[in-house]
Amino acid sequence: MVSFKMHFALTLAFGSCAYAIKYPPGWKASRLQDFQEMLDTGQKIWLTMITKEMRQIDCDYWVMIALNKTDYDFYHWYRKQPRGREWTKKGPQQKNERLHADLRYEGRRPAMFIRHYLEKESKAKAHKLLFWSTEEKCAVFELPEGDCEQRTWQSKLGQTYECDRVFFGLCGAFTYPVFKKSCISPNAICVGLTSLC
Repeated sequence: MVSFKMHFALTLAFGSCAYAIKYPPGWKASRLQDFQEMLDTGQKIWLTMITKEMRQIDCDYWVMIALNKTDYDFYHWYRKQPRGREWTKKGPQQKNERLHADLRYEGRRPAMFIRHYLEKESKAKAHKLLFWSTEEKCAVFELPEGDCEQRTWQSKLGQTYECDRVFFGLCGAFTYPVFKKSCISPNAICVGLTSLC
């Protein structure tokens, strides 16, 4: 797994070899206002792509509780798949946790410093905003360990072509399946691999 910083350095070094990131026309560097725009919705904000393994976790999304210029309170919902024998007993379990994020800059990038709402501020981990598409309502983040994730408003799921291109350019082409049809439609008819259902 190549971290974002290493990938970015390689892109700069070999950009002339047609491996440069192609941002959409009119793109500007992310600002703190972009974070506020991205988070300011009553819709679910779905995790659609991630470069780290999530194990038994899928159907991951955020729901806003409150937002101002420097703070974001939200519920983090996800579905946890049971292991082995637990499957027949329980089936998938819906889980949630209440989180708090401080919105501020980390160096030159806007970041959310996310922590459990009862934890001290020193426990917060930075999620840096690398890209935000106003039209597609889609964001790309760098996670604390150097991995990347993409989050999208529910109304724009499956309509994030530019955002996908930026994600693959910044983070690489390999992602783990965290968003599935069954996340929003429990009665989804799935053909093929059940892991993508």
